Amino acid sequence: MNRGAVPPPHIRDDEGRRRLLLCVRDAVRTGDDEAARAALVLLWTSQHIDNLWRLEAHLGERADVARERIAG
Repeated sequence: MNRGAVPPPHIRDDEGRRRLLLCVRDAVRTGDDEAARAALVLLWTSQHIDNLWRLEAHLGERADVARERIAG
C-alpha cells in the first residue's frame, strides 16, 4: 500500500463543457435525429465523467483522512 498523499483531482475542462453544450444545441436545432442522439450520448457521457470527478475528490479526501489516522 502506498502511504503517500493522494494526488489532487483532475482539472475540469470548463471550455470543453461549453463547446459540448454548443454542439448539443446545434445538433438538436438541425432536426437530424441521428446527430441529436449522438450529441446527447456525448452529453450524458460527460455528466457521468463529472460524477466520477466528484467521486474522485471525495475518495481522495477520505483516503487522506484514513492515512492521517494510521500515521497517528
